[in-house]
Amino acid sequence: MATATKKAPAKPEETTPDKTTEQAQEKPEAPERKDPEQVPVHIALARVMADVKAVRKEGFNEHQRYNFRGIDGVMNAVGPSLRTHGVLPQFKVELIKHEHVPAGKKVQTQVLLRYELNFLGPMCDTLPDPVVVFGEANDYQDKALAKAHSVAYRTAMLQVLCLPTDEPDPDTYSDTNHMPQQAQQPTQEAVELANAIRADLPNVTTNEELQSMWREAQKHGVLDQDLKEKLMARSKAVKDGQPDTTESGGSGTADQKPVEQNS
Repeated sequence: MATATKKAPAKPEETTPDKTTEQAQEKPEAPERKDPEQVPVHIALARVMADVKAVRKEGFNEHQRYNFRGIDGVMNAVGPSLRTHGVLPQFKVELIKHEHVPAGKKVQTQVLLRYELNFLGPMCDTLPDPVVVFGEANDYQDKALAKAHSVAYRTAMLQVLCLPTDEPDPDTYSDTNHMPQQAQQPTQEAVELANAIRADLPNVTTNEELQSMWREAQKHGVLDQDLKEKLMARSKAVKDGQPDTTESGGSGTADQKPVEQNS
């Protein structure tokens, strides 16, 4: 008789661990946190000042047309450095004025705050005296108080940390609006125009032509006192129907009106 052969039991298939499962089982390493160095608060603030060099005027007021440093710009600049050196701002606010004032058909809210700002350092010490500033703001809705807080806090930070705007100092350039302007010398073309006007004056018979000459001379910067007097004298001669006297010394009287009134 044929003997039945026993089959060996099948080995279970080996399963390879899924990479995604392995990554999920791995615990993320906590970021290494470095506590700030234990130094007095004035040292920590000096280090903040060294980190934050300047805050630019990146905000723009559309209504009054000027640039400014907003509260967000200041906090974004100083916040990381304050956290790095373990400096905590502490403030005390006193509400001085909170009024609702009629302004035309609307009501304006006016707020004035007294703001004391101090700093708690990594050694739990503070400045001997707080920084005192005032914040004032107006608003037609419910933003006046928040605006006053922002103005005061921003001003205090700028003063304590001595934050410049990183703009050119006004003393490095000249204010041309308050400097006497030097008269520009007329070009050769303008000089020739003035000579042509003087030569054509005896042939002018209407005030319209004289007004056109006045404007052209003024436009090119050659309308000096001599040419003005000759144009006014010729204008009087045309009006009176008299022959030209501009070349014979007649320069008009002092009470004559100029040819071009809106010069």
